[in-house]
Amino acid sequence: MAGKRAAEAVETEVAERKNDEVKEETYKIMLPLTKELQDDVFVGINGKTYQLQRGVEVEVNRAVYEVLLNSQKMDNLAIARSNELAKGNL
Repeated sequence: MAGKRAAEAVETEVAERKNDEVKEETYKIMLPLTKELQDDVFVGINGKTYQLQRGVEVEVNRAVYEVLLNSQKMDNLAIARSNELAKGNL
């Protein structure tokens, strides 16, 4: 009887560890809502799509967060390059 209880306790502990490992790191974000930017934002990663509403705080997983962060960095770089071209610095 004691052996059975110990085995059940171990199984329960293993299941709890698996549940903890499955929990993904999440980030709370809010995409800006402006006159020019009012549409939802779609993010696709490995065949899975996410629709994010602007002006509302949402939780996203790390992959979605990184896609949005990289997109913002590329937009900033494009604007900087465009400004340099306009000034004739390139």
